[in-house]
Amino acid sequence: MVGRAASDVNRDARGTVSGMNTLFRLGRALGDRLSLQAALVALNAPLAVLLLARNLRGLPREPLTVVYTAGAVLGWYLAPALLVGAVIGLLLARWRRTALAVTAALLAVYLFYLLIDGFVFAVYKFHVDFFWLGFLLHDFSGLGIPPSMVLLAAGALAALAGLEVLLARWTLRLRRRGRLAGWFTALVVAALAVSQVLHVAAYEVEDTRITGVTARLPFYVPLRSHHHAVRYGHLLPMVHHTAPAHGDSAAAALAAAETPAGSFRYPLAPIRRDSPARRPNIVWILLESWRADTMNREVTPRIAGLADSATVCLNHFSTGNSTVAGLFGMFYGLYPTYWEAVKSDAARIDNPVLIDVLREEGYDFGLFARSHFKRHKIQDTVFRGYPVVEKFRGRSADQWDRDLTDRMLAFIDDHADGRPFFALGFYKASHFNYNYDAAHAKFRPARKLSSGLVGGRRENPEIYLNDYRNSVFFDDDQVGRILDRLQERGLLRNTIVVITTDHAEEFNDDGADYWGHGSNFTRWQTQVPLVLYCPGRPPQRITARTSHLDLPPTLLRACLGVRNDPADYSDGRNLFEPLPPSRPLVVASYFNHAFIVGDDVYAVLPLGMKSYRLDDITRPAAPPDPRVLRRLMADLGRFYGAAGAPSVSPPAAETTGPAAAAPATH
Repeated sequence: MVGRAASDVNRDARGTVSGMNTLFRLGRALGDRLSLQAALVALNAPLAVLLLARNLRGLPREPLTVVYTAGAVLGWYLAPALLVGAVIGLLLARWRRTALAVTAALLAVYLFYLLIDGFVFAVYKFHVDFFWLGFLLHDFSGLGIPPSMVLLAAGALAALAGLEVLLARWTLRLRRRGRLAGWFTALVVAALAVSQVLHVAAYEVEDTRITGVTARLPFYVPLRSHHHAVRYGHLLPMVHHTAPAHGDSAAAALAAAETPAGSFRYPLAPIRRDSPARRPNIVWILLESWRADTMNREVTPRIAGLADSATVCLNHFSTGNSTVAGLFGMFYGLYPTYWEAVKSDAARIDNPVLIDVLREEGYDFGLFARSHFKRHKIQDTVFRGYPVVEKFRGRSADQWDRDLTDRMLAFIDDHADGRPFFALGFYKASHFNYNYDAAHAKFRPARKLSSGLVGGRRENPEIYLNDYRNSVFFDDDQVGRILDRLQERGLLRNTIVVITTDHAEEFNDDGADYWGHGSNFTRWQTQVPLVLYCPGRPPQRITARTSHLDLPPTLLRACLGVRNDPADYSDGRNLFEPLPPSRPLVVASYFNHAFIVGDDVYAVLPLGMKSYRLDDITRPAAPPDPRVLRRLMADLGRFYGAAGAPSVSPPAAETTGPAAAAPATH
């Protein structure tokens, strides 16, 4: 009995050893298959680096910049290639040569994309995303690309394919490809980790030696973490501020002169201006998530009353469906695709031209906004050097907004002596989950929201809309208090009042179950009100398409004595000059952007593209007009170029000829 038990144990042990040997052999074979893919990627690394290096010319040659850039290129662009190669190796583990051939083919296409992107970036200073890639593939003739260029591109692709065949054969003959694959994989992982850690720290302190790389690389979205940068940034003392401090105009001019050709340049020419005979105060009011169709006498009676004596834009769009994109566009007057470049070079730029002119004219600033301006980089890019009040008394947004109004009133009272001022009030009650007190529960029935998601595809949006309208009605009352105080103090006759928002708010308008904002670029999330009161200017209604881009050139040209063509510092237009009846727009969210051309939207996603109608996301868009796209290609890169580059004509209009020059007002 004991002998039989011992025999069973020995047999089980032999079976276990045999199983382990089998697993070991399978693992070794699998590792050999995967090492083929990794070794092939390693052999392609020098070519990938060479192609990306075209975009990096002109960067400072400081050791930190070199280390970071090398890490970003190796880690960000070769780690995905390793991962895709590993997946192919696993799926086709039994067919080694087939797996290698598929990997080689994909690498050829990948390198071809880097080649094309490098050429486009060199000329237009923007990267080939899925929108432009799709258009190049389906209608390249519409962009005016000559047949010779198409043949040259086809030849380059064929050459890359041939090179991949040679590299694949070489990979099969490598004797120590396992060691090469192992060391290369470790290098790529380490490079990715080091570069991203450096960027987290550099982004927080605006070290342009590192942040200046971002806009030059295609599909590059480096890590950011305000929390970790504040907590651990001191552990990387080599990362620090590298640009002139606020107000150091001589140092800023020197830094601008030393900016390499091809980098972001703003403005394109020195600002020429005549000081206004009387410096107007500016009160800038934002109602969070304010829809265009709720600016009326029912929902916003106080604002509608001011609109009777103001300029009102009836077809106005934000520069995005998110707070950051909207604020960036309204103060810089630039397409939101420049946001990364501005953040990367914020310390040199200092502030937008509008804010710089106000500072030079001696304006006092009162900024009241509970919107994380510091974390979102609004503080460092728009209002550098000015404190922002972000904490208000109360436990809910309506209570915060009451206190915000009280503080703005105190600021206004303090300037009744005639000192010019700029006051910003960013009201939050109309942000989800829509806060208001019982006295402002005007619209019924309403579903009072406390937290969580709302609605559904079949849900009636009216009850949620009423809840939202009540919150807007509440904030309209707060705006009325501001207007009353300006009137009482005799300030309204010399105060410009801007009332608008960061973006709109959707309530299942298309029946496609979209709610809130940040999820698409239909008019329900991007079309917003704009009321612009300028003392002494007759009221008007503008029916042409307008944008947040137009606010800086309008105020600078019409009210603050700036003589430059708006194209020197903005992608927008002066609202008080003739406007085209239609024009393309560039809008953005926190993670992607889109083109609005006519009544169509072309949204560029991280891994694809989606097109739809501006007023209905369920309807497909028509193909874009190549003439408009050609002009957009030029406009998107206007603020990248050499020092002293001449200013160019204003942004594209969709129509040309006499009709385009006619005022679109009534």
